[in-house]
Amino acid sequence: MNFVAFFIYIFSAIYSPGPNIIMGMSLANNLGPKKVWKFTLGVFIALLISFAACALFSKFLYDLIPSVEPFMYAFGGTYLLWLAYEVYRSGGENKGNSLDGKNTIKMGMVNQFMNIKNQVFGITVFSSFILPHYSSVSMVLIFVISLSLFAISAIYTWIYVGTSLFRNFQKHRKAINTVMALSLVYCAITMFLALFNSV
Repeated sequence: MNFVAFFIYIFSAIYSPGPNIIMGMSLANNLGPKKVWKFTLGVFIALLISFAACALFSKFLYDLIPSVEPFMYAFGGTYLLWLAYEVYRSGGENKGNSLDGKNTIKMGMVNQFMNIKNQVFGITVFSSFILPHYSSVSMVLIFVISLSLFAISAIYTWIYVGTSLFRNFQKHRKAINTVMALSLVYCAITMFLALFNSV
């Protein structure tokens, strides 16, 4: 596995502000960081379920169609190029709505399950990075738990330090988004190279 591309991809995808991070920051700003645990617990439970389902789906495809690997690399690379474009052009605005009743385990789970980006992330990371190299149940389970914990760490990082950095992020948004987008393009290139090596 290309660990450099793997870590750049998961860092760029998980630490870039998305619905869970923005909601966590909004809740923390209104209720205080210590009270957001219900929401983040819901996100964590949903992440475990989502990533396990993504791993099973990707494994099913590999077992059912052994020749699916080139298509998964192509899908992963194409998705990363699209994600790079979206990151580059994203405005980063928080169009938050009322936070009444949002700080619950249920809302954390709903917020995560509605976040299609994370589902596609899960399929991409398992099919393109993990399953071609690690197929044992124990290793896949370790990746499911680790990725879920990593995602929760991103929420809490943004909650505790992101609020103060958010103003700077807004000021230098284009430069930061450009660096993230170029990192994702690099990851996409590594997938396309893997694609050409597998055919």
